[in-house]
Amino acid sequence: MMRRLPWGKASGDAAGYDVSPAVLKKLATGKLPENFKTREVYRAGWTGLETPAKAIGAIGLLQEYGHLSAEELDTGGRTTTQYRWIREVAA
Repeated sequence: MMRRLPWGKASGDAAGYDVSPAVLKKLATGKLPENFKTREVYRAGWTGLETPAKAIGAIGLLQEYGHLSAEELDTGGRTTTQYRWIREVAA
């Protein structure tokens, strides 16, 4: 079940609270594809999301609140995680 993100209830890039809205905005405007990997977020160099740690924090929070789902992909080598945007927004 999707929950609203608690904007203003906590802060800090490590938790992803400050930059999670930026990821949603990139998804909504098409700057980030509906299915993406963490590296696509930090390699774009967007403000607040320019390191793997910051991107992981934001993605983790969005996943926890039901805005993203994750799928492990077998690449023939190391597995990788692909995230998918869940468009429905809880009221």
